[in-house]
Amino acid sequence: MTLKNECAIWLYGSHARGDADLLSDIDVLVVSDNFVEVDSITSVLPFPSPLSITQYSWQEMQRMAQYGSLFLQHLHLEGQALREEGPVRGRLGRLLSRLPRYSLASRDLTGFYTVLRDVRRSLNSPSHLVFELATLATVFRHACILGCAICGSPCFSRFDPVSRLIEYMGLTSSWSKEFPALYEYRLYADRRFRRPPNPNAGTAHVWCDRTEILLDKLEVRINDFNSSLSCPNTIHS
Repeated sequence: MTLKNECAIWLYGSHARGDADLLSDIDVLVVSDNFVEVDSITSVLPFPSPLSITQYSWQEMQRMAQYGSLFLQHLHLEGQALREEGPVRGRLGRLLSRLPRYSLASRDLTGFYTVLRDVRRSLNSPSHLVFELATLATVFRHACILGCAICGSPCFSRFDPVSRLIEYMGLTSSWSKEFPALYEYRLYADRRFRRPPNPNAGTAHVWCDRTEILLDKLEVRINDFNSSLSCPNTIHS
């Protein structure tokens, strides 16, 4: 099928890496300045699975590239072009090849701290525990993805960023082993997993404390990283 418009369709995530499992969506990026029908997207996919479609315009992609978007770094590291039409053939690849280092790490860290404070305040309401545990899982994993990126070892899979950063930061190794149980709440919230065992506030408090420890250590790394952005000739071990 020939796609209308200046459209690029890329595959990323677990199916692009080759480690997809029964819980995996097909993560697809569509870059176009006009709406693209889902049927046009599914026609270029090599396998059936639940779709998770993200669409940006070319102008939005240019803006994201200016600050070295981690999403674009993910695409550069693992993405695969499925279909690119006429005048945009190769355009996204060229954009990804010129990405600068990520410059919004401090902003992200502030956001993580804000969400963590919100979760702590919400733990007095047991009816919200499933949602709060899912939120903690998301914050912890995204903080690890950010940490891996600024430490020069980018990783975007489901659990590897967690185990990699925990080891790099010298944190307790049992956290890596226990994180998949926490992440079940995220998968459940996304309707990709059966309901996990009944949550308890104790588990939530433990992961709040762990997340805060991780963020505190990450803040130090981010400060060093930002200093290296200001002084590009500085070498950090």
